Amino acid sequence: CQEQDSEGGSATETQSGESSVVAPQSKDPAPVTWDLAAKILPAATGSFIEWYEFGIYGYESSYITANFFGNGHGGSLGTWAGFAITFAFRPLGGAFFGHLSDKFGRKPAMQLTIALMLATTVLQGVLPSFVVCDEAWGWVGLVLLLFCRMLQGLSAGGELSAAAVYISEISPKQHLGLNLAWLSATGTFGSFAIAALVVYLVESSLSPEAMMRWGWRLPYLTSAIP
Repeated sequence: CQEQDSEGGSATETQSGESSVVAPQSKDPAPVTWDLAAKILPAATGSFIEWYEFGIYGYESSYITANFFGNGHGGSLGTWAGFAITFAFRPLGGAFFGHLSDKFGRKPAMQLTIALMLATTVLQGVLPSFVVCDEAWGWVGLVLLLFCRMLQGLSAGGELSAAAVYISEISPKQHLGLNLAWLSATGTFGSFAIAALVVYLVESSLSPEAMMRWGWRLPYLTSAIP
């Protein structure tokens, strides 16, 4: 015969007359549902968009230097200062968008950071430069480039923290680490890999002169493709 004990296990009587308690079987953690995946995917995609521009800027640093910082306008030091300025603004972005996400919700804050990154990335693709414009317009392009980099630093700092908190809040405990890993998989790895592929394809299709004058803009403009 078999009886249920008070803790949910089962008491089984053996042939010798002795009873033993069988521990209840633990249930497997519930799998990630499509509904949950649909909520995680936009956050992971946002992380991809945030870092895609960083990859393009790094891979196209020689073209950025020639178009904006060449001929005594800062050289490669100016190019990498433009890269570093985004990291200087990331803490400010985390604080600003963190406050917005606490007040208005994680999702609106993430949407705002993604929209800001998309707009500034596309804008960089149409900036005037010293190579194709005169000195005055070249300076306009240089100033706008640095301004875009500042905004992108704010955006990147705000998106990462908002996305991490958002995923932590909607994910079941047993899948929290896996779900958070998508931020690194799409942002840190995926975005740089795709950016490298896009730059390679553009460079392989154009002549060096065309790449220097206008081809470097194409990877920036591809960020507008949904």
